[in-house]
Amino acid sequence: MTRIGNSYKNSSEGILRSVLYPIDAFSLIAPSVNRPTFSVCASWNASGNTIKNSTTPGSSHFSTFIDINNTLYVADQIKNTIQVWPEKSDIPKRTIASNFTFSGSLFVTITGDIYVDNGNNSHVSKWSLNTIDSKIIMYINRGCNSLFIDIKNFLYCSINNGHLVIKMSLNNNDSILMGAAGTGCAGSKSNMLNQSFGIYVDDNSNLYVADSGNNRVQRFPDGVSIGTTQATGSFILNKPTSVILDGGGYLFIVDSGNQRIIRSGPNGYECLIGCSTPSCDLPTQLCDPLTAIFDSYGNIFVTNQNKNGIQKFILSTNSCGKL
Repeated sequence: MTRIGNSYKNSSEGILRSVLYPIDAFSLIAPSVNRPTFSVCASWNASGNTIKNSTTPGSSHFSTFIDINNTLYVADQIKNTIQVWPEKSDIPKRTIASNFTFSGSLFVTITGDIYVDNGNNSHVSKWSLNTIDSKIIMYINRGCNSLFIDIKNFLYCSINNGHLVIKMSLNNNDSILMGAAGTGCAGSKSNMLNQSFGIYVDDNSNLYVADSGNNRVQRFPDGVSIGTTQATGSFILNKPTSVILDGGGYLFIVDSGNQRIIRSGPNGYECLIGCSTPSCDLPTQLCDPLTAIFDSYGNIFVTNQNKNGIQKFILSTNSCGKL
């Protein structure tokens, strides 16, 4: 499968530009997440390949990110390091070591800047490309369970035990925090969240939140405090922890409590991984999955909470017809 990126049209210039390979200053803040496009018949191997496991038995302490060059970033909460693994390499090209602790989230921009939540110290740190020292970007009074930077260069932070999502512009130095979703109190109303977890912001600044405590995924348009629940048809969610979008704008949801991953499509929702087999029994199976992210080929990397570490589920087919 060829690498596919998002595209947008600048109506004033009538130019179609790819955000996968930015060529000017405007696109330098383009999203660094992979959003491959899939056919309705796309399927993934049911068994995952464990690519990194925890040295602590019965636990997994990783957060991960994959950029558009398929570089894998792994934050190890036990060793307090970030390792950078190029595609098809068995040796990390860079290891960042520090004395802080992670709460489990990181994000890497298209320019190579690494943002990591320093959970116990209540701030988000940034490493610029090829630098050794970090600097504090965002001060918060709790840890961020998920980070995201959108195309407008806003840094989003999901605060699980604060039941809200905040954001801050990275285009200036005023460090003003703004509410993006939730009231700060746990609740099930359309303007409230309960144990907010994974977040994703699309190119139109719509914010998607895995509202774990309410067993739902909420969508908040830019500047709107009222969320809309994304209907999942016959699938009843149980503590969703992550949501990502593909190139067609369809949702992929880590349904952690049900030990599975489901996705939306033109014909509704379907189960992709963890649909029929027991979980945690084998290293190839999901075990309390926490996050998911695509590489540029459409493979899905899953980080599990308890064991089986980081797994790679390979895209096995992406076509409905014969080649």
